[in-house]
Amino acid sequence: MKGKICSGAALLSGSILVGACGGVVDRGESEGESGVQASAHRARVPKAKIERLRVEGDPFLHRTGHQVVAVKDDIFVLRGVEDDIATQTNTFRDDLFRLDPKRHRRVRMTERRERSASPPSTAFHCTVGDDRRGGSLLSFGGAHFLFQGDPAFFQSFAVFDTLWRYRVSDERWQAIEPVGARPTPRAGCNAEFYRGSMYMFGGLSRVFALNNELWRFDTSTERWTQLTPSGPVPEARFIGATTVDDDGGDIYLFNGHRSTSIGFQTIGDFWVYHVATNRFRQLPSIPAAARDEGTLSILRAPGGKKYVVHTAGHTASSVLCTGFAERTTAIDEIWAFDLSTEIWQKLDVVGHAPRIEFVRGATVDNQHYLIGGWADVPDPVNTCRQEWSEDVYRLSLVNP
Repeated sequence: MKGKICSGAALLSGSILVGACGGVVDRGESEGESGVQASAHRARVPKAKIERLRVEGDPFLHRTGHQVVAVKDDIFVLRGVEDDIATQTNTFRDDLFRLDPKRHRRVRMTERRERSASPPSTAFHCTVGDDRRGGSLLSFGGAHFLFQGDPAFFQSFAVFDTLWRYRVSDERWQAIEPVGARPTPRAGCNAEFYRGSMYMFGGLSRVFALNNELWRFDTSTERWTQLTPSGPVPEARFIGATTVDDDGGDIYLFNGHRSTSIGFQTIGDFWVYHVATNRFRQLPSIPAAARDEGTLSILRAPGGKKYVVHTAGHTASSVLCTGFAERTTAIDEIWAFDLSTEIWQKLDVVGHAPRIEFVRGATVDNQHYLIGGWADVPDPVNTCRQEWSEDVYRLSLVNP
């Protein structure tokens, strides 16, 4: 299913306003804001503060396709794969880390024990955090495969359909066996947790088929339900970015990949799903080159105003990385979507924003933590040199 809804809000892009349907509107004639109002809006936009934190504790190995989720006041990092361009190999991780973000300039990474059976070493699974009771993780699906440049890659590609729960208090995994309908095996789906349920959208099958299914897992009944939203639904995709606004029950979905005859392609759209009404609505996307593999978060600026913030990721490039079909370049931009005006603004940065893609993040105490991933640096012979991220970065909004 496909749908497009054009918002009446306008997008701010330099000295012009770009309409949500793509039209360019003169600042003095904008239906959304006058030129004076637009200038005032820019003056109110917060800055993004980036801190590079020192990591202590257990060694944290390079990875992409991992999951980073918050549970109470801690952050958990689960699985993933080191997809090494130089050696043309994949090394899948089978570990689980707990990060304590409470320190000022340092964070401690501790590898957790995983008692009993546990999820396989996969990448691009859907994982959410549940703060209730002692805290737990819910993780569904994921994939395991040879390196993308290997001739046996397609034959090796395996996806999973097991839902696992990890209880923080006793460090135990449990495979959940729901009664009734359940999602088919998939990887690259996106999920968020809201009021006792896991909401999961999209994903990639064993034969590289995409879907735009929306599923809810109710933890009280331990049943899956496939939801049928009223109105337009985002097109099928995998590996988008999501975040949830717990105050209003809104789940935001940014971008992802579609399948085409020449490979996967960035979609470049932005949607919100309202849980109470079971409806999607398309929102204005970032008024710049489409970007992927970044993170999405809900952050409050000083004074309490809320923004959806997109951080890092990559855009299209003329350089083809060895072993990969995508031509991409990592970026260091941070964009904020004002939830009250529905306007995107590129933020000025305090500190040094990292150039990083395939990164994942989680938010604790109104601060967003970026973990893992790498930057691709083109060299003169038309390959890419990987620069793995070995740091943890903390993002917050500050006064302009």
